[in-house]
Amino acid sequence: REQSRDVVVVMLLDALDEACDGNSGFEAVAALVSKEFIKLPPWVKLIVTGRPQAESPFSAWTPDWITPSNDDNQADMRLLLQSRLQQGCYVAAEDVPAAIEVMLQKSQGQFIWAKYAFDELSAKEGLWKLAEVEAVLPSGLYGVFRHIMSTLKAALEEEQPELSALMSQKLLPILVSASVPLTPAQLSAMAATDLSKMATLLRLLSNLFPTRLDGNTGKMKAV
Repeated sequence: REQSRDVVVVMLLDALDEACDGNSGFEAVAALVSKEFIKLPPWVKLIVTGRPQAESPFSAWTPDWITPSNDDNQADMRLLLQSRLQQGCYVAAEDVPAAIEVMLQKSQGQFIWAKYAFDELSAKEGLWKLAEVEAVLPSGLYGVFRHIMSTLKAALEEEQPELSALMSQKLLPILVSASVPLTPAQLSAMAATDLSKMATLLRLLSNLFPTRLDGNTGKMKAV
C-alpha cells in the first residue's frame, strides 16, 4: 500500500473481451478489474487490450484509449507492414511503398487484419501485382470475415451442403445472439443437430471465432 516507489509495475491484460468467468462472458471479469484495480497504489499501472465493447466497464476511469485510428497505432501498423513486405516475397521491391499504403488503408488500423492479409498473400506462388493486392485484399476486419465466410460457404455448398446449411441457418444466428460462450454440446442441442457435425463445423470456423480448449482433452470447450 505504499504510495510512492522507484519502480513502476505494469500489468498487461490481453483480449479482455475474450475473458471467461465460468459460463459468463467477459463482463464479470471486466467489472471485477474495474472495481478492484483502482484501489491499488499509483505505481501499479494497467494495460488492457480488447474490442471496443471492453471500454464500457471502465467508464468511471479516465483511461487513455488507443484506438485503431490513433496516429501511434497507424505508425506501428506501417512498421509491421513494411517489415513483413520487405522480408517476404509478396510484391516487387519497387511496389513495397505503394503496397504499404494500400494495406494500411485497408487494415483500418486493426492488426488482426494483417494476419489474415498475409495468410492470403502467402497462398499464392510468386509475386503479387500492386493492382491485385488492391483488388483481392478485403477492407477492414469485417471484410476479411465476409471473404473467409463466403469462401468457406462456397466450398461447403460444393462438398458438404448439409454443413453449409447448418452454418448459415442455425450455427451463425446462435453464435451472434449468444451472450455467453457455449459448448459444442450446447450448440448441437440448440441447433438440433448431431454433435459430430457441429464439431466438424466449429473446427472449420475456429480461425474466426475464439474457442476455449479443455486442458484435459484438448477439445473445444466453449465458443
